[in-house]
Amino acid sequence: MATISSGSVEAGTTQSNPGRSEQISKVICPKMDTVYNIKFPELTRYHGMPRRYEETRPVVVQTFAHRKILGLGHDIHVRLMEHLESEKTEAIQRAEKEIWRQADIRTEMAIKATREEMAGEVAKALAEQGKMHEQHIKEECLKIEMTMQKMAIEQVKEEREKGEKLLAETCDKD
Repeated sequence: MATISSGSVEAGTTQSNPGRSEQISKVICPKMDTVYNIKFPELTRYHGMPRRYEETRPVVVQTFAHRKILGLGHDIHVRLMEHLESEKTEAIQRAEKEIWRQADIRTEMAIKATREEMAGEVAKALAEQGKMHEQHIKEECLKIEMTMQKMAIEQVKEEREKGEKLLAETCDKD
């Protein structure tokens, strides 16, 4: 097993075809728990006709190997970016869900506090209205009582005048 600064690699060999074997490497990324199985063709002896020298020059082989390495690196990078993007999206969705939950709780608390406050204000307004109504009733009672006293005084005066008239008439007849 070889250790690389960006992760670790494990290598093994499988036999998929009798004449050809492939080397499978597991690339483990340290920041992710994901293991990528990457199949690399294993170098085997070539039993066919030898290739022309121009096709097997080290520069050509190195160019193809370099392109393959870059392609693998790009694939791993794309997978990593997709994985990170999905994690970011999930984290945003979780955070949004939590924020909405907290907003609902705070809204419920605000509604409850407002209802309690309004209930207190309604009770206070009703008490004030009751006092005003009671005061108005007392004023009306006093007005009626004063009117009745005036009427009683006038009736007493009228009765006195009638009595004096009657007395005067009775005294004059005698």
